[in-house]
Amino acid sequence: MSATVKTLASDAFQGRAPGTAGEARTVAYLIDRFRTLGLQPGGENGDWIQKVPLIHNVAGTPARLEVRVGGSTVTLLAGRDINPQTARPVSRVAINGAPMVFVGYGVEAPERGWDDFKGYDLHGKVAVFLVNDPDFEAAPNEPVAGRFGGRAMTYYGRWTYKFEEAARRGAAAALLIHETEAAGYGWNVAGNSVGGTYDIVRSGGQPQPVLMQAWISRETAVGLFAKAGLDFGALKRRARNPDFKPVELGDARFSIDMPVESERVESRNVLAKLPGTKHPDETILFAAHWDAYGMVADMTIDILQTAGASRDVVLVGAGQNALEDDLARAAAAQGRTVTPDAKPERGLFYRADHFSLAKRGVPTLLLMGIGGGADLVSGGRAAGDAWVSDYTAHCYHQTCDDWSPLWDLHGAVEDVDLFYRIGLELANSRRWPEWRATSEFKAIRDASASSRL
Repeated sequence: MSATVKTLASDAFQGRAPGTAGEARTVAYLIDRFRTLGLQPGGENGDWIQKVPLIHNVAGTPARLEVRVGGSTVTLLAGRDINPQTARPVSRVAINGAPMVFVGYGVEAPERGWDDFKGYDLHGKVAVFLVNDPDFEAAPNEPVAGRFGGRAMTYYGRWTYKFEEAARRGAAAALLIHETEAAGYGWNVAGNSVGGTYDIVRSGGQPQPVLMQAWISRETAVGLFAKAGLDFGALKRRARNPDFKPVELGDARFSIDMPVESERVESRNVLAKLPGTKHPDETILFAAHWDAYGMVADMTIDILQTAGASRDVVLVGAGQNALEDDLARAAAAQGRTVTPDAKPERGLFYRADHFSLAKRGVPTLLLMGIGGGADLVSGGRAAGDAWVSDYTAHCYHQTCDDWSPLWDLHGAVEDVDLFYRIGLELANSRRWPEWRATSEFKAIRDASASSRL
């Protein structure tokens, strides 16, 4: 395991970015390893790969980036105050004097009796969002308390949902106010634009991303609200009330003129398969991402902990589906227990690669080392928490995230073995795992039940 990571993380693979020579080397390496293991090609037309056309955008230095408000002009600095990006295939992002509107948490959830928009027309405007769910900071006596699961984030709290909602409603741009606790990571991550953005190639009939999407620092946002005569703290409290309506930021007008290097690249998924003898059309998927940017059931491993053997395994997104019962049994066979992730408010379940399958109704399990400190054999939970804190602060999405000869992979090996055992048992049964009754993905799974063989 260590040797594999050492190879893929070496300079020869150039960071493994999609559409690059480093990707081609990575794909060739993976295919060779799979072939050596005796696996068969699982991609298109009997090959090992599935082609994935992408749009890769790298934002340049804006010639203009400012907000006119309260009779003055506030110049914003990319990277320090705001991180403007675009996922559209354009050569320039140009917005001139667009009105700014605070939309609270920007959530429309009829099943939870919540609508932040109240019919407000966002066309041509810059929508300003809070991150996370409306009940994230709610006191027990507030009307919204518990309506979105309390501290545990739902998909409504994810930044991807906010940007998608802005695009659906015709906004010119979407600004997401960064707050470390609510986002789950610091401004060093949100303000980092290294590598640019990637998006799938969309046809003319498909929904297009918002023209500009950006994180904006809390300090910058508070300052702009104040210049518009608004109290940011008071508006946050108001946004936790179901009666909230969008609030225009006075005379604030947002402008940006930013060059963009946009290219179409062809990335690749690498697929290998071990066909079943009795039901080869049913699939259990083991997934991991090899890039640096990171049907039946899916098990995804994203960020293995490197701090050593542990007495437990940390599960991200506990309470979603019946695969968790399988995990508990497999962990017990190892003499371990299952611990839910310590920071469900970070919404890790909605952030990793498995989520594209989950939102299509496929039950998933996700192990992610930053989900919470494991109860390490050497040092206990305190040592596990220390590892997570150090990794998140210094290495997550940063150049420190590299192979090290000091890693202790005993715990990682046990976690991988758990997924192997669960997959083996499931593959040799006729059982179809289901979502819990409270999961937002259960209805999608139920709708596909009649198509099962």
